[in-house]
Amino acid sequence: MQYAFMELYEDSDECCLMDAGELDLLRIDIEELDEQVPNEDTMALKLLYGCYKPQSGYEDPGEIKQDMTRAVNRWLAHFSGDSIQYFGIKAIEPLDVRLMKPCADGQSSHASRDIPFSALVKVPNGVALPSGKRALSAFIRLVDCDVVTNLLVRPGLFAFGAEERRYSTPVTEENWRERIDYQRALRVAQKIM
Repeated sequence: MQYAFMELYEDSDECCLMDAGELDLLRIDIEELDEQVPNEDTMALKLLYGCYKPQSGYEDPGEIKQDMTRAVNRWLAHFSGDSIQYFGIKAIEPLDVRLMKPCADGQSSHASRDIPFSALVKVPNGVALPSGKRALSAFIRLVDCDVVTNLLVRPGLFAFGAEERRYSTPVTEENWRERIDYQRALRVAQKIM
């Protein structure tokens, strides 16, 4: 399982949604973290599928979708090894579908708060995008706090699960919506755990 809620303080009900790959961020010296400055000249537009995973306490789907749309034209941070890479959502289309996730017993399932989406995203050149159950996680980067504090107070995270690659011409701001495969977007989001 890639995602879990982590207890913030002993004997506390406060939890924080974490990607397993982000745990190292809590252990390293922030001063040694390579936080690269976003450079749009070294990015390419991609059509990505995934799901938005809200923090604990967010229940209202309308409020969760508002959080998603706030990310448009803002920088998203992705922790990779000892560096922070930036992504930018140019446009996003939440899918109006409730995802079902398996329960811990493995026998039953429940409705998830995760919201599946298709998005037009500026991705740094050379970044390996996911193509399986493991997703690439990113969150809105707040400018008024360090990245660890940002990680702990974020309203949720974007889990990018797959790129649409079935076209021979590049995706653009004009053509991205007509290239969305809604069934595939739903399948990708359903696999992200």
